[in-house]
Amino acid sequence: MNPEIRALQQKMADINSLLATVELNHFAHKLVEKELLSYQSMSSILNTLGYSKAHQVSQLMASVVAQVSVTPKKFEDFVKILSADPALQRLTEELTKTYRNLGGQLLDIQWEEPASPITNEPDLPTLLNEVAAVIPAKWRAVGNLLKVPKGVLDGMERYHSPLDSFERVLTEWNSRRCSTYSWDTIICVLKSPAIGEVALANELAAKYGKVIFTCVHQRKVTLVCTHLRCITMATILHQSN
Repeated sequence: MNPEIRALQQKMADINSLLATVELNHFAHKLVEKELLSYQSMSSILNTLGYSKAHQVSQLMASVVAQVSVTPKKFEDFVKILSADPALQRLTEELTKTYRNLGGQLLDIQWEEPASPITNEPDLPTLLNEVAAVIPAKWRAVGNLLKVPKGVLDGMERYHSPLDSFERVLTEWNSRRCSTYSWDTIICVLKSPAIGEVALANELAAKYGKVIFTCVHQRKVTLVCTHLRCITMATILHQSN
């Protein structure tokens, strides 16, 4: 067994414990960038309902181990991903030390202060003006894709104005965080076949889209959104109700 796999196995409990404290969406996308995880696996792990965060971490690390076992040099890519997060730098040092003690070669890791993460959370007034006011009649379809609970959406039917219902949908999305609260999420939703507002989505993406990849999952639909385009990563399956 190579020292890369042995080091991962010896530190796996610490890795799993600390990864459970960080934002997994960003971490998983870094794994995909370094080919330590496939897009399909990322989508399945992060968006399957009922998965605990501990289970998600376990599945992500299983993919890392599998890739490193085939290509040991990917161990260095994994260590670099860890080193970019200040919360994981001590773990990175311990993992690197364990690896070297097992006979591993010196890793080329540069300990730099990472740049501040880019956030692109929308504010409610802008959402109302640039989304709700443009497509007020689609409030329920948007709410479904944002994972606002059905019972909550049913209660909005009493509002006289679709715009009032849309405002409530956006308020619930913000407060509940039932899906990732970002411009990229709403852009993906607008580009989905259920909404079909591609031109509006592209306009918003040009203004507000900053994150490379953001996953949105609703029932069995998974979309991955890039700056100006959405790629369907999983087929839309009929519900067996």
